[in-house]
Amino acid sequence: MAEMQITARPLDAETAMDFTGRWLAGWNAHDPDGILALLHGDVIVEASSWPTTMHGHGAVREYLEATLAAFPDIQFEQLGEPLMAPHEPHIAWCWRGTATHRGRLEPFGLDATRTHAEFEGGIFCTIREGKADRIAIYFDTAEPMRQMGVLPIRGSRGERSMMAMSNLRSRMRRRRG
Repeated sequence: MAEMQITARPLDAETAMDFTGRWLAGWNAHDPDGILALLHGDVIVEASSWPTTMHGHGAVREYLEATLAAFPDIQFEQLGEPLMAPHEPHIAWCWRGTATHRGRLEPFGLDATRTHAEFEGGIFCTIREGKADRIAIYFDTAEPMRQMGVLPIRGSRGERSMMAMSNLRSRMRRRRG
């Protein structure tokens, strides 16, 4: 995330728990409006599962709707309590997600695999006046892709073949360059 000046008050444990609870409730209810209500209109969101940084509600809504269309049964649970930065308006928490890939995954164009995936990640938020103005959502996107059969399983013959092809491509580029 880009550097920013802190202009908000530090968070207390009650505010952090309330925010994370409402965030998870919005996702688990598949309620984009409920999630957007937690965000400032000029929010900036980075997600490892999305190709661009999102600026504002319109971009975040596109991300939410694409995710919910591809994974209509997606559910999240919080792992542990949120962590707060002393003297700053930052919170972070870990989560576990489960979902079945039942719809086309846009903007990537991946047709439904009809497979179930489980994954874990973390969220880092800056809260201003009770709403998030910066969010970073991180998780290993390759792991659910392995579970869905899009990428080869770790250590498998398919993974070794894929790495061999990548290495060959790199060697060929070095020879040309």
